[in-house]
Amino acid sequence: MKAESKKSAELKQKLLKWAFGEFREAWEDQYQDDRNLIIGCYDQLMEASEAMKKIDNNFIWCAFNHRFNEQWNMMAEIVERFTGKHIDRHEVF
Repeated sequence: MKAESKKSAELKQKLLKWAFGEFREAWEDQYQDDRNLIIGCYDQLMEASEAMKKIDNNFIWCAFNHRFNEQWNMMAEIVERFTGKHIDRHEVF
């Protein structure tokens, strides 16, 4: 299972970078509004994903996925509000 955890966490990091990486870089230290939340959430999710590479507990993975999806959706809403670019939302159970 450890190899699966590592793959899953790496995939989440790639998806984050693909969807939000450009905004994280472009908006860093430039705005004092909701765009600033992208930076904190992005960094926090990347760090959490890195830590999840070593976690083999399904309960913890479920909790992580739930929170990941909540943060993803918030960031997608912010990006859409400020740029008009649509990023698909994730279901939160």
